[in-house]
Amino acid sequence: MAVTSVGMGVRVRRFDGADRSAVGELVHADLLPGRPAAAPLLLGLALQAGAGLDGACCEVLVSADGAILGAVSYGVRSGDGAGMLLWLHCLEDEQSLAEVLIRHTLAQLGRRTVHAFAGSTVLAPAGLPVRNRLGTRRALEACGFSGTDRWRYLHHRLDTLSPRPYAIADLTPCPDCW
Repeated sequence: MAVTSVGMGVRVRRFDGADRSAVGELVHADLLPGRPAAAPLLLGLALQAGAGLDGACCEVLVSADGAILGAVSYGVRSGDGAGMLLWLHCLEDEQSLAEVLIRHTLAQLGRRTVHAFAGSTVLAPAGLPVRNRLGTRRALEACGFSGTDRWRYLHHRLDTLSPRPYAIADLTPCPDCW
């Protein structure tokens, strides 16, 4: 089992069966008001949600004392090679935890376009409920994602684009302008 140390006394490792109840509690805390609790069966289906993706996995963020602080699921679409951040749940008041999981996911997915919360899962409809998940939204934006609409996010690295073969313009300072 691969374990990645990410600093702040936390590490990311693969999800295992013993993590099921702790991850279920994190998911339940993030549900929209009025939604039924995440039954163990639903969590099991959510863990399999990435089955159609290449390299799909679920990983958990673990504190130094072994407590589960967050979980993320991601993979790569085989059709176009885009990365998919399927779902992410953590202690919502701690934006830094979501940011650790997002940065880890981006590092694992490599240099490619990444979509976040673009598809519905058995736990929630597509998108991120930004009023209820403000910390996650801020962490996405801090990691370079931009909202493609009010609830889905897109991350595209500009350094993946081919450089222009010639200069487009030169900027020179003037007394009142550039």
